[in-house]
Amino acid sequence: MPKNCRALPLAGLLLGALLSAPSATADMADRPGSHFIVDSWSTGEGLPQSSVISVIQTRDGYLWLGTLNGLVRFDGNRFTVFDEEKTPGLNSDRIIYLFEDSHTNLWIGTDTTGVGLVEDGKIKNFEVGRAGQEGKLTSVCEDATGTVWFYTADSHLARYQKGKMETLGLNFPTPPICRMIAAEKSGALWVADVSGMFSIRPENFNPRAIVVDESIRAERLDYILAGRNGGIWRLMDGRVQKWKSSGLEKDFGAYPWGNSVVKAACEDKEGNLIVGTWGAGVFWYDANGKYERISREQGLSSAFVLSLCMDREGNLWVGTDGGGLDRVKTKIFNTPAELLPWTALSLSEDARGGLWVAFNAHGLSYCRTNAVQNFSGNLEIVLGGDAYEDHWFGLSVFRPTPSRQSFRVSGTTCRSVGVVIRWDELYMAPSATTMNENGKGRQYAVPRRVVQRSSTLLVLESPRMSLARDALWHNGL
Repeated sequence: MPKNCRALPLAGLLLGALLSAPSATADMADRPGSHFIVDSWSTGEGLPQSSVISVIQTRDGYLWLGTLNGLVRFDGNRFTVFDEEKTPGLNSDRIIYLFEDSHTNLWIGTDTTGVGLVEDGKIKNFEVGRAGQEGKLTSVCEDATGTVWFYTADSHLARYQKGKMETLGLNFPTPPICRMIAAEKSGALWVADVSGMFSIRPENFNPRAIVVDESIRAERLDYILAGRNGGIWRLMDGRVQKWKSSGLEKDFGAYPWGNSVVKAACEDKEGNLIVGTWGAGVFWYDANGKYERISREQGLSSAFVLSLCMDREGNLWVGTDGGGLDRVKTKIFNTPAELLPWTALSLSEDARGGLWVAFNAHGLSYCRTNAVQNFSGNLEIVLGGDAYEDHWFGLSVFRPTPSRQSFRVSGTTCRSVGVVIRWDELYMAPSATTMNENGKGRQYAVPRRVVQRSSTLLVLESPRMSLARDALWHNGL
């Protein structure tokens, strides 16, 4: 889809002006049995490129995306694209890292041209590592004092404080598999590479040397993440653990994603860990170490995850490689996987905890302890159950046993579900005469013959019930 863009000063960008762009309508996946609903956006909905390398939510509520075809802002409806041709000061379209500090400044890491700071509507550029991809930004964090820290692929550690950028080359010989930093709430700054991690006190940073407080060796370190409630998540030597200064706090065991590379991690609103992998999808842990996997089978557009972001409403945003942007929402209501995917017109629970579901022309289903029985028939409404554990559909009675007994009042149709009414006795009259309101419910024709007696029959009655030939009368309302 061609982009419809015009020049826009960056100050306008920060004030909320939008570029002209098509409305972005997401594809939605709601898979039976899954606890999640996944919405997806890609190039057809306005993304400039289908790989979302970085995603964050800024304090004004916008999502910002880093792609190889520009910086993108998303308001939930439209994508606004800022590229180097239209945005003064943006030196590259290849955006690989985004971070917002506590002063609402937006930091932009590019693939080959260093780091940009968006401040007061202008972009100021810094060289932190060496020029080119070797010096690209790999990690950013902010400590408790408001100092912003940077780490690059060529192991340059830098800090931005009081308008000044200071850089120290650590010159690690290891390959840049894991170049990460994380600021712990206790004050320690952790610096990680594939062979381990060490901590320093921010006040001990010196452009010529640093003083190491603690050093931890590893066979392989894949990711570190500062916890919102303190401590550091360590994905190291094949195990998922969280450590605090007092020692090990949580051990969730071996990686469930096998040898897949960890590309992103974040926490949900309760501080639970979420891990994004290259090829195995997303793993969302709970507080006890149990996890749910979210991948193609659950509706994710791609199992190759590049970035994660938990927004303030509790939605998880997933940037994928080739599949665009996904939003994962936790379902409020879940659909039993065993039930047929049809429109349910009515529901009723029986005394044994089973659930009856009416599907109009498709018939009905009975669900109990994850087992489902399906019955054919044109049944428009579930009336309820009585003391004998019969169940009433339309004006038929049905027992969930091998024997079936039923009768139908001819000419009677029910087309919607209304209120639940307790019937003490049910009668049938051969013809409808008068119908009066008594303040508690409807009262129909005087009975001539008792059809069914029950003290606990529950009826879902519709105000639009039509009685073509015969009528019902309820005694006791």
